[in-house]
Amino acid sequence: MALETAKKREVLEPRREPYWHKVGVGKHLGYRRTQSGGSWLAKHYDSATRKRQYLALTDVADTKPAYQFEAAVKAANAWFERLQRGGNCSSVTVADAIERYIDHQQKRKGAAAAADAASRYRRHIQHDAIAGIELSKLRKGHLIAWRERLSQKPSAQPKRGPLCRTKTPLPPAKDRTPASINRDMVTLRAALNLAADDGFAPDPTIWRSALKPIEGATRRRDLYLDRDQRRTLLDALPDDCAAFARGLCLLPLRPGALASLTVADFNQRSGSL
Repeated sequence: MALETAKKREVLEPRREPYWHKVGVGKHLGYRRTQSGGSWLAKHYDSATRKRQYLALTDVADTKPAYQFEAAVKAANAWFERLQRGGNCSSVTVADAIERYIDHQQKRKGAAAAADAASRYRRHIQHDAIAGIELSKLRKGHLIAWRERLSQKPSAQPKRGPLCRTKTPLPPAKDRTPASINRDMVTLRAALNLAADDGFAPDPTIWRSALKPIEGATRRRDLYLDRDQRRTLLDALPDDCAAFARGLCLLPLRPGALASLTVADFNQRSGSL
C-alpha cells in the first residue's frame, strides 16, 4: 500500500484494520486511517516461531504530515533491529526499570542494597516526570533535564529522633554536592544498564553520557582527631554517648554498623565480633 505522501494517506478509507506497507521480510509499517487523521504502527513476523509482534509508533504523530512516513520507517526499523538483537518488545517505563533493578538488588546483594536503591528511587525519581517515560522513547534530553532537577534539589534536611530533647533550631538544608549527585545517579544508571542487558532499552549510549559521573567529586577526608584529641572528646561526652564514641575509636566500623550490633554478634570463645 502506498503510504509515502500525506495526499495518498488522505484518500484512504477510514477503517480499523491498518493499511500495511512492506519494508522488509517479515517487517511491515502500518497506517490506521481514522476520521480525524491516522496513527502509525509496526508489525514483525518471525517465520521460525510464527509469532507476530506489534508496536504503536506514537511519537510519529508529533511530526509534520509531509515527513511522517520517513519518521515512521526510521522508528519501525529501529524496533526491528532491536528485536533481531534479542530485545524485548514489552513496554517498560523508567519506573518499571528501577523496580526491576530493586528486585535484582534484593536477590543478588541483599536487603540493604535493595533498600538503598528503593530510597533513592522514592526521593528522586518516583514523583518526577521521567518516571513515566517508556525506555523506547527515552532521550538524552530527558536525562539531562532530570539531572539538572536533581542538582538543584537541596540535601536532605537534618532530623531528630522522637526522644531528642534538644530544642535549638535545626541547621538549614545545604546545597547538593557533586559527590551526592554522583551517588544519587547510580540507581538510575544501573537500572537502565540492567534493562539494556535484558533487551528492554534500545541504546545504552543515551544515558552513559547524560549520566556520566562528575569527575573529582569525591575528595579524601584528611581531618582526623589524634589520640589526645579523642581522649578530650570522650571526657567531655555523657557516659552513654562516650561509650558509643569509644567503640568507634576502637573498631573500624561506621556509626550505623556499630549502632546495629547486638550481644549475639560477639563470640566470647574466639573473642571475635
